[in-house]
Amino acid sequence: MPSTREWWAYDGTLGSPQASHLRAVCSCGWRGEHLYRIDWGTAADDPAAVDTSAARTDFDGYIRDLEARSLPLPAAMAELVERLDEQLHDLAADSPLAALKAIAALERITLRVARHAATDAHASADEYELS
Repeated sequence: MPSTREWWAYDGTLGSPQASHLRAVCSCGWRGEHLYRIDWGTAADDPAAVDTSAARTDFDGYIRDLEARSLPLPAAMAELVERLDEQLHDLAADSPLAALKAIAALERITLRVARHAATDAHASADEYELS
């Protein structure tokens, strides 16, 4: 049976379960500690009207904590990422299809490099454990 992490899909219609709470989660597997009750009186009419800000605050705190504990980017890389962000926003405003093409290329690059980085990081962690 197909499933999704989109809370609003679990509204009890067509035999689907009805979610009672929201919780912040990350694709890495992290799950927020707190549960936030869903007001189905509000959600039934407009799922976008449900206040998800508390769960968002939990997630934002998790991301800030990760960033605080992570290694800083080299200055040149941080500047490059900032310039790329600005240029993509400009391109999206001027030529949305060209921006999507650039984003697709970046996704391919990041997936490929992420695999290499994860493999290298895992190998480095194994080396430290053996020492």
